[in-house]
Amino acid sequence: MTGQTDDQRGGARRAAPEAGASAIEYVLLVLLIVVVGVGGMKALGHSNSSKLSTVAASLPAGDAAAVVADGGGGGSGPSVTEPGGGSGAGDTPPVTTTTTAAPAPQATSVSASLDAQATRHGNTWTVDTTAAVQNSLSDPVEGATVALLVRAYTHLSGGSWDWVEQTVQTTTDANGNATDELGPFQRTGSTGKVSTVELSIVSVTSPSGLPLDQLPPAQTVYSP
Repeated sequence: MTGQTDDQRGGARRAAPEAGASAIEYVLLVLLIVVVGVGGMKALGHSNSSKLSTVAASLPAGDAAAVVADGGGGGSGPSVTEPGGGSGAGDTPPVTTTTTAAPAPQATSVSASLDAQATRHGNTWTVDTTAAVQNSLSDPVEGATVALLVRAYTHLSGGSWDWVEQTVQTTTDANGNATDELGPFQRTGSTGKVSTVELSIVSVTSPSGLPLDQLPPAQTVYSP
C-alpha cells in the first residue's frame, strides 16, 4: 500500500499532541517527586537537629559539644571528641573518696587511788594523804571533790579505846591530786592518845558528773 487514507493521516496528527502532553506530565510528576523528597529530607534534618539540641542542653558543656559535633551536621558517622573536651558516653566518671575522721574517744567513768604516810612531830603525829583521780582514758581529773572518811583509834578519858570518826573533803588540782594533812594526833598521855588511823575514800564527784568506777581499798596508818 503506497498511500494513507484520510482517517489514518488524521489519527497520526491527533497522536502527536497526545504524546507531547504525556511527556510533559511525566516531567512534572518527576519534578513533584523531587520537591516532595527534598522537603521531607529538610524536615527530617530539622527534627534531628532539634532533638540533638535538646539532648545537648541537658548534658555538661563538654558532653554537649561532643553530641553536637556528632550529629549537628545531619550525618551518622562516628563522633570525634577533641582533646580536653568533655567525657564521652563510655568514659567512667571520676570517683571521689571522702575520708571521715574517727570520733575522739570519750571518758565514761573516773577512778581514784589513795596513799597515806605518817609523820612524827615530838609528842604528836600527822598523816599526809594523797588522793589521785583520773578518768577512764587515764587523764587526770581536775576539780573533783574527794570525800575521805578518817577513823582514829583513840584512848578515851574512861580508859577505854574507841574509833572516833570524821569526814574531810579535798579537791583535786590540775594533776588530778587532792592532798591533805590530817592531825595532829597525840602520841603520849593517858587521854586522847591515838594509836591508829584508818582512811577510806567514800565518794568522788567529778565536774563532768562521770560516775566513780570503784572505791580504792582503805589505808591504815600507825603512830610512829
